[in-house]
Amino acid sequence: MSDEGARLPVPPGFLYLRTFRNFHDTHFVNEVIFKLVIEWAHKLANEWASGGPACLKSGRTSLAAAASGVQEVATLGASLLCIAGGVQMVQILYEETLPTLLLSTSEEKLGGAGPVSNILQGYAMAYMLILCGSFVWGNGNTSPAYTSVFSSRRTRVIGIHMDFIAGAVGGNIILGCDPATWKAYVSCFVGLLVKFAPAWVGGVKQETLQKLASGLRGWHECDLAISLLERGGPSSMAAVVEWMT
Repeated sequence: MSDEGARLPVPPGFLYLRTFRNFHDTHFVNEVIFKLVIEWAHKLANEWASGGPACLKSGRTSLAAAASGVQEVATLGASLLCIAGGVQMVQILYEETLPTLLLSTSEEKLGGAGPVSNILQGYAMAYMLILCGSFVWGNGNTSPAYTSVFSSRRTRVIGIHMDFIAGAVGGNIILGCDPATWKAYVSCFVGLLVKFAPAWVGGVKQETLQKLASGLRGWHECDLAISLLERGGPSSMAAVVEWMT
């Protein structure tokens, strides 16, 4: 043992995953894990904002480190949540936990402290949802045996969540979170979706995809909107051609 004491070869959270896999009251654990991930995103943003001289605060390396930390904590949170309740907890995350948080008042629930904090919180939400879904449903097209059990559930849950996003982007749902958090979440979630889980998009209603794409276009996210429609299959191609001409 050195003078500095023993050092764990892995972070404590990942060690916990290996040693304790029995959670009680999974609904409570689901909410706690998700909020802890968001709080850590807030903490990382504060560390970035307060670290070093002013000339270094806007440096890409420092901000990139904070964003990387958000991805790491989202990965740990997704792992813990999936172990806590598996498919059921992921479904609750998509249908209840995240929408409830976004509909709630931002100052109390998210602890916003500036644009960087709000943006990183949105990124943390997006990463965690995509990771949780990937862990329990997979990213691509599945085998017939797997499809009969889980793919229909994945299609339904993703469809419901995309309907919620499209409704909020279109102004039909009033959110309580900070607009920067919301825009960061939607842009990051859709970006990860079209890049890493395009098979999920195929089961979403065309009307929903077009509403969401129109909202993204209004945010000047034209490339992302077109990528989303392209993943929607042949039925979406007419809209893609119309936008590009």
